[in-house]
Amino acid sequence: MLKKSASPRLFERTDKTQTRRIVRALELALNGCTVEPVPFMDDALVIAPYFTRSELHSRIEARLDARLKAGLLDEARHLNEAGLTLERMEWLGLEYRFAARVLAGKLSEADMRNELLAHIRQFCKRQDGWFRKLERDGHDIYWLPNGDLAMAEELVQKWLLGESLLPPAMRLDSIRY
Repeated sequence: MLKKSASPRLFERTDKTQTRRIVRALELALNGCTVEPVPFMDDALVIAPYFTRSELHSRIEARLDARLKAGLLDEARHLNEAGLTLERMEWLGLEYRFAARVLAGKLSEADMRNELLAHIRQFCKRQDGWFRKLERDGHDIYWLPNGDLAMAEELVQKWLLGESLLPPAMRLDSIRY
Protein backbone atom coordinates (compact mmCIF):
# COMPACT_ATOMS: atom_id res chain seq x y z
CA MET A 1 0.00 0.00 0.00
CA LEU A 2 1.32 3.42 -0.90
CA LYS A 3 1.39 5.47 2.25
CA LYS A 4 1.34 9.23 2.28
CA SER A 5 4.15 9.38 4.86
CA ALA A 6 6.57 7.47 2.57
CA SER A 7 6.74 10.30 0.06
CA PRO A 8 4.00 12.93 0.29
CA ARG A 9 4.55 14.36 -3.18
CA LEU A 10 4.72 10.91 -4.75
CA PHE A 11 1.55 9.90 -2.92
CA GLU A 12 -0.33 12.99 -4.10
CA ARG A 13 0.73 12.57 -7.74
CA THR A 14 -0.02 8.86 -8.02
CA ASP A 15 -3.32 7.75 -9.51
CA LYS A 16 -4.49 5.33 -6.82
CA THR A 17 -7.00 3.70 -9.17
CA GLN A 18 -4.33 2.18 -11.44
CA THR A 19 -2.33 -0.76 -10.11
CA ARG A 20 0.60 -0.23 -12.50
CA ARG A 21 1.07 3.32 -11.27
CA ILE A 22 0.90 2.27 -7.63
CA VAL A 23 3.53 -0.41 -8.23
CA ARG A 24 5.79 2.09 -10.03
CA ALA A 25 5.34 4.65 -7.25
CA LEU A 26 6.29 2.00 -4.68
CA GLU A 27 9.40 1.14 -6.69
CA LEU A 28 10.37 4.80 -6.73
CA ALA A 29 9.68 5.26 -3.01
CA LEU A 30 11.63 2.13 -2.05
CA ASN A 31 14.60 3.39 -4.05
CA GLY A 32 14.50 6.72 -2.24
CA CYS A 33 13.30 8.73 -5.22
CA THR A 34 11.41 11.90 -4.48
CA VAL A 35 9.04 13.53 -6.88
CA GLU A 36 9.04 17.25 -7.31
CA PRO A 37 5.91 18.74 -8.85
CA VAL A 38 6.39 19.62 -12.49
CA PRO A 39 4.21 22.51 -13.64
CA PHE A 40 4.55 21.45 -17.26
CA MET A 41 1.01 22.42 -18.13
CA ASP A 42 0.74 25.73 -16.32
CA ASP A 43 1.99 27.96 -19.13
CA ALA A 44 1.47 25.65 -22.07
CA LEU A 45 -0.82 25.98 -25.03
CA VAL A 46 -2.41 22.57 -25.45
CA ILE A 47 -3.86 21.88 -28.89
CA ALA A 48 -5.04 18.54 -30.19
CA PRO A 49 -6.80 17.28 -33.30
CA TYR A 50 -10.38 16.18 -32.80
CA PHE A 51 -12.12 13.60 -34.95
CA THR A 52 -15.35 11.76 -34.28
CA ARG A 53 -14.85 8.27 -32.91
CA SER A 54 -15.95 6.67 -36.19
CA GLU A 55 -13.62 8.90 -38.22
CA LEU A 56 -10.79 8.16 -35.79
CA HIS A 57 -11.36 4.41 -36.11
CA SER A 58 -11.35 4.70 -39.90
CA ARG A 59 -8.13 6.73 -39.85
CA ILE A 60 -6.44 4.26 -37.49
CA GLU A 61 -7.43 1.33 -39.68
CA ALA A 62 -6.26 3.06 -42.87
CA ARG A 63 -2.93 3.99 -41.27
CA LEU A 64 -2.37 0.44 -40.02
CA ASP A 65 -3.21 -1.08 -43.39
CA ALA A 66 -0.86 1.37 -45.11
CA ARG A 67 1.90 0.52 -42.61
CA LEU A 68 1.43 -3.19 -43.22
CA LYS A 69 1.39 -2.70 -46.99
CA ALA A 70 4.57 -0.60 -46.75
CA GLY A 71 6.38 -3.58 -45.24
CA LEU A 72 6.13 -3.58 -41.46
CA LEU A 73 6.75 -7.32 -41.31
CA ASP A 74 9.71 -7.11 -43.69
CA GLU A 75 11.16 -4.28 -41.60
CA ALA A 76 10.77 -6.34 -38.42
CA ARG A 77 12.30 -9.37 -40.15
CA HIS A 78 15.33 -7.31 -41.27
CA LEU A 79 15.77 -5.91 -37.75
CA ASN A 80 15.69 -9.43 -36.36
CA GLU A 81 18.21 -10.64 -38.91
CA ALA A 82 20.45 -7.69 -37.99
CA GLY A 83 20.48 -8.83 -34.37
CA LEU A 84 17.43 -7.32 -32.69
CA THR A 85 15.85 -10.15 -30.72
CA LEU A 86 12.15 -10.85 -30.88
CA GLU A 87 12.05 -10.42 -27.10
CA ARG A 88 13.48 -6.91 -27.43
CA MET A 89 11.04 -6.13 -30.23
CA GLU A 90 8.21 -6.81 -27.76
CA TRP A 91 9.29 -3.62 -25.93
CA LEU A 92 9.54 -1.31 -28.93
CA GLY A 93 5.87 -0.47 -29.33
CA LEU A 94 2.68 -2.09 -30.47
CA GLU A 95 3.56 -2.56 -34.14
CA TYR A 96 6.88 -4.27 -33.43
CA ARG A 97 5.39 -6.29 -30.56
CA PHE A 98 2.82 -7.84 -32.86
CA ALA A 99 5.26 -8.21 -35.75
CA ALA A 100 7.57 -10.15 -33.42
CA ARG A 101 4.70 -12.47 -32.56
CA VAL A 102 4.18 -13.22 -36.27
CA LEU A 103 7.90 -13.85 -36.75
CA ALA A 104 7.87 -16.16 -33.72
CA GLY A 105 4.96 -18.12 -35.19
CA LYS A 106 2.59 -17.13 -32.37
CA LEU A 107 0.16 -15.23 -34.64
CA SER A 108 -0.90 -15.37 -38.25
CA GLU A 109 -0.63 -12.17 -40.26
CA ALA A 110 -4.43 -11.80 -40.33
CA ASP A 111 -4.71 -12.30 -36.56
CA MET A 112 -1.84 -9.85 -36.03
CA ARG A 113 -3.62 -7.19 -38.06
CA ASN A 114 -6.90 -7.61 -36.20
CA GLU A 115 -5.35 -7.79 -32.71
CA LEU A 116 -3.04 -4.87 -33.43
CA LEU A 117 -5.95 -2.79 -34.69
CA ALA A 118 -7.87 -3.53 -31.47
CA HIS A 119 -4.86 -2.60 -29.32
CA ILE A 120 -4.23 0.66 -31.19
CA ARG A 121 -7.88 1.61 -30.71
CA GLN A 122 -7.60 0.80 -26.99
CA PHE A 123 -4.49 2.97 -26.78
CA CYS A 124 -6.39 5.78 -28.49
CA LYS A 125 -9.19 5.41 -25.94
CA ARG A 126 -6.67 5.69 -23.08
CA GLN A 127 -5.31 8.88 -24.65
CA ASP A 128 -8.87 10.20 -24.76
CA GLY A 129 -9.14 9.48 -21.02
CA TRP A 130 -5.85 11.28 -20.37
CA PHE A 131 -7.11 14.40 -22.16
CA ARG A 132 -10.42 14.21 -20.29
CA LYS A 133 -8.50 14.14 -17.01
CA LEU A 134 -6.51 17.21 -18.07
CA GLU A 135 -9.77 19.03 -18.70
CA ARG A 136 -11.19 17.90 -15.34
CA ASP A 137 -8.02 19.22 -13.70
CA GLY A 138 -8.75 22.64 -15.20
CA HIS A 139 -6.42 22.70 -18.20
CA ASP A 140 -7.68 24.25 -21.40
CA ILE A 141 -7.32 22.10 -24.48
CA TYR A 142 -7.97 23.69 -27.84
CA TRP A 143 -9.51 20.95 -29.97
CA LEU A 144 -8.95 21.27 -33.70
CA PRO A 145 -11.97 19.94 -35.60
CA ASN A 146 -10.70 17.44 -38.18
CA GLY A 147 -7.13 18.48 -37.35
CA ASP A 148 -7.68 22.04 -38.65
CA LEU A 149 -4.10 23.27 -39.21
CA ALA A 150 -5.17 26.85 -39.96
CA MET A 151 -6.86 27.00 -36.58
CA ALA A 152 -3.73 25.58 -34.93
CA GLU A 153 -1.55 28.19 -36.62
CA GLU A 154 -3.85 31.01 -35.52
CA LEU A 155 -3.87 29.80 -31.91
CA VAL A 156 -0.09 29.39 -31.81
CA GLN A 157 0.50 32.85 -33.31
CA LYS A 158 -1.79 34.52 -30.77
CA TRP A 159 -0.26 32.56 -27.91
CA LEU A 160 3.31 33.40 -28.97
CA LEU A 161 2.39 37.09 -29.21
CA GLY A 162 0.90 36.96 -25.70
CA GLU A 163 -2.59 37.73 -26.92
CA SER A 164 -5.57 36.54 -24.92
CA LEU A 165 -7.24 33.44 -26.25
CA LEU A 166 -10.94 32.80 -26.09
CA PRO A 167 -11.90 29.77 -24.01
CA PRO A 168 -11.87 26.51 -25.98
CA ALA A 169 -14.97 26.06 -28.13
CA MET A 170 -15.50 22.48 -26.98
CA ARG A 171 -14.59 20.07 -24.19
CA LEU A 172 -14.35 16.30 -24.38
CA ASP A 173 -16.60 15.91 -21.36
CA SER A 174 -19.44 17.32 -23.45
CA ILE A 175 -19.02 14.52 -26.00
CA ARG A 176 -20.60 11.10 -25.50
CA TYR A 177 -19.58 8.26 -27.75
